[in-house]
Amino acid sequence: MGLLPVIGITTDIQQEAGRGVQRVDDAYIKAVERVGGSPLVVPIVDRMQSLEAIANLLDGLIITGGRGIEHGIVGELPGELAPVDGRRCQADAALLHAACSRSTPVLGICYGMQLINAQFGGTLFGDVERQLRGSRCHTPNRNDGQVVTHPIEVAAGSRLQRLIRERAATLSGASEVAPEANSYHFQAVERMGEGLRANACSNDGVIEGLESDDGAIMGVQFHPERMEEDGVWDCLFDDLRERALRSRGQR
Repeated sequence: MGLLPVIGITTDIQQEAGRGVQRVDDAYIKAVERVGGSPLVVPIVDRMQSLEAIANLLDGLIITGGRGIEHGIVGELPGELAPVDGRRCQADAALLHAACSRSTPVLGICYGMQLINAQFGGTLFGDVERQLRGSRCHTPNRNDGQVVTHPIEVAAGSRLQRLIRERAATLSGASEVAPEANSYHFQAVERMGEGLRANACSNDGVIEGLESDDGAIMGVQFHPERMEEDGVWDCLFDDLRERALRSRGQR
């Protein structure tokens, strides 16, 4: 058996007692391991030499959830959402571009999807619930702490649709499934970035997923790592593993 593909998982950073503390939710690590990948927690670094060395180790990359993005924002961040630490934003953007230059596949989750869109020239609602007419509550912060879930509509002919169908057939033998997503976000995509297209949305018009024209990038607004283990959304991690294996073989 060959070596497992190395999937980088980005970290968040917060100030605690005057010191920066980096951490990552264990659910991302478990999701990568569950589908047969080797997770590598990627620290936030300041020097480009360090980042380039890390990028060279990766067969795939997950940009995890985080706080508010101000680059490409339309409107303002709500008071409940702190802006992302500048060091993290800078490191994530550099790592994304390093991955793209190496044809390393990328999966962006929540903040990660928003960051991808902004870095490709798209724009973001600062507070989608207040800026997009008809949009519902998309965060437990405004739902008395209760997790928000809702159905999503997947674009016909998209890569995401194919992945869901294949996963549904494996799980139940059915070729169709009406996927549900969780929701933890204030921000959302307002205008798509160059070379990206929406592949899913909720019935209130909020964009819930994106993919790149060349197939290298996938992004979702929700948190698949927090949903049912071995459920339909594991297709996203399994797909990243498969793409990572192919990327490794081409290097």
